[in-house]
Order: sequence, then structure tokens, then C-alpha cells
Amino acid sequence: MKSFILIALASIFTTPLFSQNLGLKVGTRLSLGQSDFSENTVSSTGRLCMGAGATANYQFTKWFGLATDVMLMKKGAMVKGQYQSNDVLNTKYNYSENYKFYQAELPLMAKLRIGSEHFGFKFFAGPCIAFNLISNSTRTYENENYNNNNGYVNRTLENVNVIEKSVVYGFGIETKSKRDEVFFLDFKNNNGISPIGKINGENIFTRYSVLSIGWMF
Repeated sequence: MKSFILIALASIFTTPLFSQNLGLKVGTRLSLGQSDFSENTVSSTGRLCMGAGATANYQFTKWFGLATDVMLMKKGAMVKGQYQSNDVLNTKYNYSENYKFYQAELPLMAKLRIGSEHFGFKFFAGPCIAFNLISNSTRTYENENYNNNNGYVNRTLENVNVIEKSVVYGFGIETKSKRDEVFFLDFKNNNGISPIGKINGENIFTRYSVLSIGWMF
């Protein structure tokens, strides 16, 4: 009886409470959320942020892994301002300017996974580097007549950096199918730590929050 109890206890403490297949998995990711400029820069209103691309995860242990993405992201922000014309009355015209940035984004994140073989919670964080591909803005004046002659659409931004650095962090859930496929849902924040460029001579930092779904095999 004593031997039976010892064997039972040993089996309990040596059985993994958290399990996941080790090794590499690759797949796809789709993201949707909102982006804007950081509070310590230009005051802005959030705009739609979206992205799509490839994702990969290498699980070293039951708990720890490394994750990365290769994403094409669209993000931006809306800024309201006022322009003073050079006419005799120095008339002021209110406007809104929609900034759009298209980037190739490459994060590298440490990942902690807690759960069973088929369902788990994950927490991740790490650095990210993004390459600006296209950057433009559209300005619309409230005065329709003035806007017809002075507003513009998709004007290329000049003072934009080629590379933007940021930190990413978030959490999510993932589940494994009987065919060894992994489906996931996660929430991710991205905060710029280097300026994406300048607006009116001031350094601009971006940020975004997105909800992502994906699949790996």
C-alpha cells in the first residue's frame, strides 16, 4: 500500500501541468484596431489601423517561446489645426488632416504560455522595427470654397524617417486542433520609442492597439 501511494504521488508531481508541442510553427495573422499619435506629441484623434502578414512561434519549453511577425501595417491619426492665410484680413481657416503610414513591421517577442496542451493563455512582449513604405496626408478645410483651391489629397510626407522603433506587448489565448494546428486570438499594443517623423517641426511618435486572429501549423 505504501509503495502504491509513493508511485501515485510521483506520477502527480512528474506529470506536466502545462503542455504544448515544442518546436517551430508558422502561419498567418490579421489585425484590426486603432492608432494615433502619442499624448506627449501632437494632439490627435484615432484612426483605423489594420494589418496582415505571416507569423511564427518557436516553443523552447512548455512555458517559454519566441514569436515574430512579418506584417504589412496601415496606421495613422487625424489632427485638427488652423491655417492663417496671407490675404489682407489674415483670415484663419480651420482644417483637419488625416495622416496615413504604410509600413513593413518586424517584432520579436518573448512569449510565456500557461495552459493545457489544447488550450492556453499567452503573454508576450519585445522590441519592434518598422520600415516606412508610403506616408501621406490629406487636408480638408472647413471652408468649402477655400478647400477647393487649397485642400489636398494623399500628399507625400517629406519629413518621415525610414525606420521607426517601438515596443510591443499583449496577451491572448490559443487552442490546438486534433490536426496539430494552432488558432489564436490576441490583443497587442505597439508604442513608438523613436519618432516616425516631424509635423510642423515637432517629433511625432505613434502608437496603436489591435485585436488579432491567426492560424499556425
